[in-house]
Amino acid sequence: MKPIIYLIALAGPVVVANAQSINDECSNASAISFGITGFSTINATDGGPGLPAECDEGFGNGFGSDIWYTLTADQSAGIIVSTCDSADFDTRLALYTECDGALIACNDDGSGCSGYTSRMNFEGVEGVTYLLRVGGFDNERGTGTISVEYGDGPPESPNIDFQHDGLTRQYRFYAPTDLPESAPLVLVLHGYGGGNNDMLNNYGWRGMADEGGFAVAFPNGTRDQSNARFWDVDYAFHPQFDIDDDGFLSSLAVHLQKTLGLDSERTFVTGFSNGAEMCFQLACRESATFKGFAPIVGMMLNPLFLSCDPEFKRPILSMNGTADGTTLFGGDMNNTGGWGPYRPIPEMNEFWIDELETPILDRRILPNTDPNDGSTVRLDIYTGRDHDREFHYYQINGGGHDYPGQSGNMDIDATREVWNFFAAIEPETPGNPADLNGDGQVGPADLGLVLAWWGVGSTGGDVNGDGDTNALDIGQLLAAWTG
Repeated sequence: MKPIIYLIALAGPVVVANAQSINDECSNASAISFGITGFSTINATDGGPGLPAECDEGFGNGFGSDIWYTLTADQSAGIIVSTCDSADFDTRLALYTECDGALIACNDDGSGCSGYTSRMNFEGVEGVTYLLRVGGFDNERGTGTISVEYGDGPPESPNIDFQHDGLTRQYRFYAPTDLPESAPLVLVLHGYGGGNNDMLNNYGWRGMADEGGFAVAFPNGTRDQSNARFWDVDYAFHPQFDIDDDGFLSSLAVHLQKTLGLDSERTFVTGFSNGAEMCFQLACRESATFKGFAPIVGMMLNPLFLSCDPEFKRPILSMNGTADGTTLFGGDMNNTGGWGPYRPIPEMNEFWIDELETPILDRRILPNTDPNDGSTVRLDIYTGRDHDREFHYYQINGGGHDYPGQSGNMDIDATREVWNFFAAIEPETPGNPADLNGDGQVGPADLGLVLAWWGVGSTGGDVNGDGDTNALDIGQLLAAWTG
């Protein structure tokens, strides 16, 4: 009862919606006042279109079990409509000019709102009456309170278009207002069926960026035959797709480095689930662009495991739960899960320990700060004898397919662990840019790498730093030739 009493103290009496949902249809919309109003969609039916495309964050456009209100502005000002932290189900909101009218605003998961509750804001016009629709994701129903108040609402982070390989890709971007010059950049990748707005709003990356002084980009994957967003890591049920996600993410990172003055030597990538598997793929194929990787609860499909040959050895942080029912800790070489065959997680870890040349183990049992979460954390730190690279592995004993600190294990905050790992990576000492293979000389081997990486947008042989590998790079390489 405390939350209800608290709201009453702030906003006056709460009006509770009739359980029969008399405002179940737009034509029977009830008037809603500014302040706090209780509502229920438990007996509501479907009475409107799907979630508008503008608000689809990768979870589909299901928008059902809805109720309707009329909302009249008594002044021209910003208006915030919110179920944020005040409903017991996954809510969705939309605002229209009239029944079957034009869409004005919508929201699925509000910025910083728990439980996938919603918050939307729009510019109200004095005397105009709007139609407000309140419903749930995929016909979820429940109860809660909805607030209507004047204000500008939280800052939005819109999708930004980015052209790559003939496709219009999208990303969201966040940076602190006091971002320092040559700041680090982190790319954060969503899981299968997820979307970048979920990663932006629900995993603590904006607050961590403010604290750590770095920029963060949230790219979107493309959609598959089930309309689910994904990263193309060659799942068994995606044989028809050949999406250049490697090139998209690398090109996006280089684009942000150049246009915003971000540090190419401190550009990192992390991701959850399918996003974690994309991280492993990038560690194998795009190590020229990214200087550290942090896959959270992912695996390497067997074809990638067998073909992985990174150009550069980069630090890696990884996490897995031993009781994960999606990414099986013991592997799935028989493909019982349908993702494709993959080896046991410990075998994958051994690959990276060998690849990074980090045989020295420091094992730590982390404090069990939340004994009620059903899991504990073991951290294995692997280092080498003659270099600074490290491989960090968090084994979540009893953990499932969860993002620690956000769900499942609460002993650690995965976002904080990842950023602390990235922040500790020392930028490489600049050398001769023409010495592409790092052997201390500029010669035929480096020329071979330029030819192998040849192309617009290819940075592997980009000696002069213009974002392309072409004849200009050969000229600079020959000028630096040592034999």
